[in-house]
Amino acid sequence: MKKHLREIVFDRYLKILFALSVFMFFFIFLIKMEKTSYFPILISSDTLYFLYFISLILSLGSIAYFEKKLKLGIFLKKALFVLLPSQVLIALNGFQFQVVVFVFANLFVSIAVIFLTWRYLLQGNLANKTSFLLSIKNWLNEQGKGVLMLVLLITLLFLGFASFNVQKFAAVDEALWTFGRIEKYWLALEKHEWERTFVSDKPGITVSLISGIGLNWVTPENYAPIKWSGRIFASTKNFEEMNFALRFPILVFASLFIPILYFFIERFSGKKSALYSIAFVGLSPVLIGMARIINPDSLLWLFTSSSIFSYFAYLRRKSKNFLLWTGIFLGLALLTKYVSNILFIYFLFIPFFEYIFNAKKYPSLKIYLKESVLNYISIILIALATFYFLCPATWVYPKILLKATIDSQAFQSTSLYFLAFFGILIIDIFLLKNFFLSLILNFLSRRKRTISIFIGLIFLFSILAVFFNVYTQMYLWNFEEILQSPKSIKKIGSLGTFFANFYALIFSIPLIALLGIASGLFSIFSKKYFATKRYFIFLISFILLYYSGSIITNVALITRYQIMAFPIVLVASGLGIKILLERIKLSVLSPVIITTLVIITTGIISLWIVSPFYLSYASVLLPRNYSLNLKDMGSGSYEAAQFLNQLPNAEKTVVWTDKSGLCNFFVGICYTGYNKRELRDINIEYVVISSGRESRTKKRSKSVPNDPLNFGQYYELEGNDIFWQLKINNRESQYVRIIKLR
Repeated sequence: MKKHLREIVFDRYLKILFALSVFMFFFIFLIKMEKTSYFPILISSDTLYFLYFISLILSLGSIAYFEKKLKLGIFLKKALFVLLPSQVLIALNGFQFQVVVFVFANLFVSIAVIFLTWRYLLQGNLANKTSFLLSIKNWLNEQGKGVLMLVLLITLLFLGFASFNVQKFAAVDEALWTFGRIEKYWLALEKHEWERTFVSDKPGITVSLISGIGLNWVTPENYAPIKWSGRIFASTKNFEEMNFALRFPILVFASLFIPILYFFIERFSGKKSALYSIAFVGLSPVLIGMARIINPDSLLWLFTSSSIFSYFAYLRRKSKNFLLWTGIFLGLALLTKYVSNILFIYFLFIPFFEYIFNAKKYPSLKIYLKESVLNYISIILIALATFYFLCPATWVYPKILLKATIDSQAFQSTSLYFLAFFGILIIDIFLLKNFFLSLILNFLSRRKRTISIFIGLIFLFSILAVFFNVYTQMYLWNFEEILQSPKSIKKIGSLGTFFANFYALIFSIPLIALLGIASGLFSIFSKKYFATKRYFIFLISFILLYYSGSIITNVALITRYQIMAFPIVLVASGLGIKILLERIKLSVLSPVIITTLVIITTGIISLWIVSPFYLSYASVLLPRNYSLNLKDMGSGSYEAAQFLNQLPNAEKTVVWTDKSGLCNFFVGICYTGYNKRELRDINIEYVVISSGRESRTKKRSKSVPNDPLNFGQYYELEGNDIFWQLKINNRESQYVRIIKLR
């Protein structure tokens, strides 16, 4: 009797919730009509809003009251049932509603998409799930104190080296963010000008969010220099204060991501290789250098690598919680820089690779392919919902979601082929019962060793070709010439561009990491099959895909442009080190701890030597007359300014520089323009030039013999004609020079 009575009450409770849902939708609909219709609504919008809020409170209150054991999942599920129709109506009709109502609706819709997709992914697995805190506790116990202490040490070292003199350098293009985009994003939120939150075509939303924390301490416009007739009038305020306030949040955020990366790597590769990998990643000079700059690339490598590693964790553990994180990190990557949409292609092909190399694990190809496609669509939905949540411009212009994906500049040349392939895939899986795919995949799975050897040979041959070309004085291709003008490579052979990408990558990782890559590549040729080998192939396949994309888009990948390839290759190195140690079987007390400490020690030494020019790091294998960071981000400008500030009468000294960042730290008179009419009557005493701007300056400076304003000629000077010179990390081809004019 009691059970029957409870069922009656519960049935009425659901009817009440449904009625309240209808009421909310009706009140919102009347408000919309009152705003847009030619027919007057007798009830004022204020009254309608009041009735809407009353029904909203009653709905949420009823859920809380009738549920004896209220859990977050149950509450959200029933809240979606009640609120979703009205919130969708509000979200679709933009500015016709009050700000609070409009914002709540859009946030609710994006959270609803993520939650519903996640619930779908967990379908059938809900009974076996443990609490989040308990699973974290169990995982921490599995790692052990020694491993956790090493991860903490690596995190602190990352933060320590990244923080060193973080305010004392001038970064190229940072002014676009510090004096424009970051403030623009937050002002747009404050003024409810949602469409203006789309601050850049990158789009760099995450940069604005994280670096914008520093706006609590500084107002960038108070530090902004003024440019007039080629001269830069530096602010009287201490420029270093603003640099620190806006850069520090980014590097702290990056540091906190080190343990997160370790977690996902460990979930698919195991404790040993995860420890080696995170030591490589956390002490990489290039990644530390990038984290110090206010730029989308400083965060891009975090989100793209996390998305990939969490997806691998799903493949290994089959816990669909990892697919949720894959989608969220992919959404954050899209919010950072559109080049990350290469992951849409990568995640589409990885399930095929997984089946080819691990077919025995999936007895039913039909079930596997259907599940893989649905998982893929779920990842996309979660990613787009995350993008929608944090980019309010999409609330007004939903087409921005297309611009972030298939209509982005990085995707336009291949989007039609991608959509066509995906369409054929859907037809074959759901209509043709895998007729073609089963033939292809079963054929390839029987030849997985041939495929793995083919991928390994391409990667190995590319590395060997780079070494051969470098040690024969760039006999085949001039990599430095290609990378000096990365967006003007149509005249360069595509093969040269492909190898130039490898040049910028291979010589930017430590020697011990290169040893790990070699170990992983040689393991590919062995007949023995194991999981570490499979994930190594997946990782290097991403790099090959990324480099192939650069050829299609005609862009050579300088260090900064391929920053998201660095954590991938370094984790592949960690897997390779694990394979190597398992083969040689070291008879030491704890080879894992000792090997990790060796990697940490060598990393500290490398960072100490190249500090503070981390981004210009190059392996000891690269001859001194070559460099990698040819399009540098302002290395040496601060040091040049400090040297000039020590000159007699520095306040009255007039200089011309090819990088405006120097002017922010120079106490004298600073010019950067190329207009000779403006500069003709200026008594320029010193010219400051840098290798990274040689190509740009020579193009802008007309060649006139014996003209002191022909700034391109100063790059050719040598010996005593150079007043002061800083060779970045003692590399001949990367420098900052001061020329004293007679």
